[in-house]
Amino acid sequence: GAELLQRLVQMAAAMAAQGYFASTAAAPQQLQQQQQCVAETAESFEALADRVTKALNRSERVRDAWREFCAAHGQNEAPRSKAAAFLQSFLSVHAEALDAPPTALDGLVQVCKEVQRVSDWATSVWVNFNSGWSKVFLNPARHDADSLVRFFSLLAQSSPPPGDAAAAQSVAIASGTLSNLAT
Repeated sequence: GAELLQRLVQMAAAMAAQGYFASTAAAPQQLQQQQQCVAETAESFEALADRVTKALNRSERVRDAWREFCAAHGQNEAPRSKAAAFLQSFLSVHAEALDAPPTALDGLVQVCKEVQRVSDWATSVWVNFNSGWSKVFLNPARHDADSLVRFFSLLAQSSPPPGDAAAAQSVAIASGTLSNLAT
């Protein structure tokens, strides 16, 4: 997106230099303004796309609102395939979902991410748990609660490599999470 716009601006500069525009004296200044506008638009799109993506990865409520918003507008669910205005509209319309406290599923997603941060071994168990599924399922936010609980059960029943304190910690986190769910 941004690269294409930048190339178009460069082409316009070349055309201005060759006299294709009515007023070539003003073209360099206009071109500089256009380049600045393109850069700001690209940055704001990136910022918006990042904000939506992070919110989707963090919150079940945001994921639900996003699915409904995209469906209502006949759109797919890929944030980076949207226009900046669409992303901004979503963020404005669903501000309450962005500010809502985490759900139980959000907590399980965060524990799954924490387990993977703690141990490379736990990450490999997660990757194996998701084998046969699309790579998008490597993101714990793409799983439901039952799936995450099954992963914690698998991890809690696994034997970490001898002497790997990080792996043992990941098993303890998974076991603790399962214990908390049982009470």
